[in-house]
Amino acid sequence: MKRVILCGAQGVFTEGPRLAAHLGVPHVTLEAIRTEASAVLEPDKRLLLDGFPQTRDQVVRLILQSCPLRPCAVLVATIDEAARLEERVNRRWDPVGKEYYESPQLEGLDPEVQARLVQRPTDSKEAVRGKLEAHRALVATLKEAFGGLVHELEGLSDTASDLEALVLRAVPTLAATVEGTGAPLMVVGLPGSGKGRLCDWLQHRYSLQYMNSAQLVKDARATPGELGARVQAAMPEGSGSVPDAQLMVDICIAALHPKASHASPQPPSDAVTVGVVAEYLQSHPEWLLEGFPATAAQAALLCEAKPHADRVVMVADATLGPAPGGAAGQAHAESAAMRDSFRDAYLAVSHEVDLLQADKGDTAAVFTKVQQACS
Repeated sequence: MKRVILCGAQGVFTEGPRLAAHLGVPHVTLEAIRTEASAVLEPDKRLLLDGFPQTRDQVVRLILQSCPLRPCAVLVATIDEAARLEERVNRRWDPVGKEYYESPQLEGLDPEVQARLVQRPTDSKEAVRGKLEAHRALVATLKEAFGGLVHELEGLSDTASDLEALVLRAVPTLAATVEGTGAPLMVVGLPGSGKGRLCDWLQHRYSLQYMNSAQLVKDARATPGELGARVQAAMPEGSGSVPDAQLMVDICIAALHPKASHASPQPPSDAVTVGVVAEYLQSHPEWLLEGFPATAAQAALLCEAKPHADRVVMVADATLGPAPGGAAGQAHAESAAMRDSFRDAYLAVSHEVDLLQADKGDTAAVFTKVQQACS
């Protein structure tokens, strides 16, 4: 058994670490997941980061930081690759007028201007294909690193499209995601994908503080201290150089972390908490998650996300009857609702352990019942 969700009546089973050791898997709790993903659960900073990360290497270095920067979501503005390739390969550059002419503009162009037009090296078929492949690698790595936090949005470059409808159809919980966490919202996409249009809408729709990766580099260069000196050495003014992956990560983390609020953290919503838990479970091969979900609402959200589990075991206090009111009645109703959610989502691997009056106080008997259900 590699992945086990163990939840239910509080206080009746207290040997999760021992059971995890017996199964040979790590023991995990909600608190441990929160600690690992603390950046996601920080107080709301409401930041929009445009254009970072830009490469696969930046993503890898980002998640390897001792204080990793994790987004509340990553929105990827997609593009029609075939159309993009044709558009870039066929456009021409005027070195005198310092402007591009797209393919439709070339017809009927002044012969003198047309004679001096050139194809820039960056517009060659090989160069454009290389950029497209690098972008695909970036998106694939983002998905590996952040799982369900990554959302691809199509059709954003069409200025006649209903941008709000496109975004909310792809990410219906975006408002809760942005407002329920202090982590930045990241937006990536190639030129012409509608990324700029998307960032402008997001900034005004959710009152986000906009940060552009290019501006962060410029600001870092002008900042006194060790980081500024590193940027100046790596990117002399006017050189056209770009920062290496580690330097770019350091620039963004330095810019974002000081902006963290020092107010007392507000408890994250169930949707945010379940999202973080589900992402953790999906990205780790072995675990015994104990004590979560703790409510019917959390169970319903977790079952909707449905991270892969080899066994879901719910420990229920069978001595609680369906009383019409009071704490006992409420606990019974919560337990029944959780049980229904697990049965619907994890029918083949869902098991229930009903603890009787005789089991209470007999830790050995309780451990044996739960162990059997997990086997």
